[in-house]
Amino acid sequence: MLNDSTSQIYMQLETLLLFLTREVVQRQLVAFFLIVAVAWGVSEVIRYEVRPWLSAWGKQNLSARYQIYWHRLGRLLRYLILPLVGILLLQGMVNFFYVQLWRGGILSESVRILWLLLAYRLLLFGLYELIGEKLMRAYHYRLLAPSFAFIVLWFITHYLIDLNLLAQYEIFRIFETSVTVSRLIKAFVALYLLFTTAWATRDVLQDFIIPRTTVDPNLIQVVLQIGSYMVIAIGVLIVLGTLGVDVSTLAFISGGLSVGLGFGMQQIFSNFVSGILLLFEQSLRPGDVIDVNGQMGVVNNLSIRATTVTTFDNVELIVPNETILTSTVTSYTRSNRMIRCSVMIGTSYKNNPHEVIDILKKVALAHPLVRQEPKPAIHFIDFGASSLNFRLSVWLDDPLHLTQVTSELRLKIWDAFAAQGIEIPFPQQDIHIRTRLPELDKILDLEK
Repeated sequence: MLNDSTSQIYMQLETLLLFLTREVVQRQLVAFFLIVAVAWGVSEVIRYEVRPWLSAWGKQNLSARYQIYWHRLGRLLRYLILPLVGILLLQGMVNFFYVQLWRGGILSESVRILWLLLAYRLLLFGLYELIGEKLMRAYHYRLLAPSFAFIVLWFITHYLIDLNLLAQYEIFRIFETSVTVSRLIKAFVALYLLFTTAWATRDVLQDFIIPRTTVDPNLIQVVLQIGSYMVIAIGVLIVLGTLGVDVSTLAFISGGLSVGLGFGMQQIFSNFVSGILLLFEQSLRPGDVIDVNGQMGVVNNLSIRATTVTTFDNVELIVPNETILTSTVTSYTRSNRMIRCSVMIGTSYKNNPHEVIDILKKVALAHPLVRQEPKPAIHFIDFGASSLNFRLSVWLDDPLHLTQVTSELRLKIWDAFAAQGIEIPFPQQDIHIRTRLPELDKILDLEK
């Protein structure tokens, strides 16, 4: 048996289907979609055919100052041509229906949707001009477009069905609490707005406020990360409260989760706590150059579960926070980005080691990325089996230049040695061949 609200909703749906099967309704719907298709086609023709011609005309006939305004006018035309053409065509179609003595109530109401689209696109154009293409694109598709779609959907449905009745329809129950369509939509909207506001606040801080302050960016990153965790927690509480769930029941949920953490979620919880400790201690920060398990890279992001490290091969490593906290991690930028790197060189015993040291010093000081202070150090390491071994040590301002500088130093050393006749030997072994012993000849004769 269906309850009263369900029966009433089914009755409304049956009425709606019956309404859509009427010829007068179908005629108006076909006319509306045909007009939208024609308006879209006209806008595309203007966008790809007329607008480039107008842009070329502006470059040829207008000064640089007026070309800016002409270009903005072209962008405005791109935004407004679809709703404007649609409004004109739709209004003409309404007049045509009136002359034919056909009903056109749906078409008359549809004009409001196109006026709403016109206002929405005017807002988009203004915001793109004010904020900029790069930043505004994210707000366009994450905030404005869903909001506009929700408004249009409400505008259409409130003419077709009783929204108050639909809002009170029960979908399911949580802890004996009825979750209706109204509560579910409110919870979704509240959660979406909360996350969108947090995301927008983060962008404003990173793009506008932080660059204009002297606060440590890494400290700001930690605060933002902790703030995002708080937003998640607050969002969950708001959603539960909007759904009508008593927050006191969370104690029961927490008890169940504690059992789960003791078994299946132990590793996840450990990574979460490790991530919190890393953020508060600031032992690892975005932008740091580290070495994890022989992989050298730059820390991109510290998340709730893992740390993202991008290697010099542009490969992203997802390292669990517990691994970083409990194992040995080499940091090249913990307190200072300056780093010393070394190049090992071997020369022939025929060469003068004093001359070799002078050449190595000149090569090191001539490199643009090698620091002049502290000065490069050249050490005569050892008398090797096949070579005289030297070590050239230089200081760099950034560990990201380590591979590049060591490679370039080896090439410069090769060229300098070749110019000065310095030989770079390779391992050699001397083999002494002795004459055969008489006893060996006797053995060979017996074998014959």
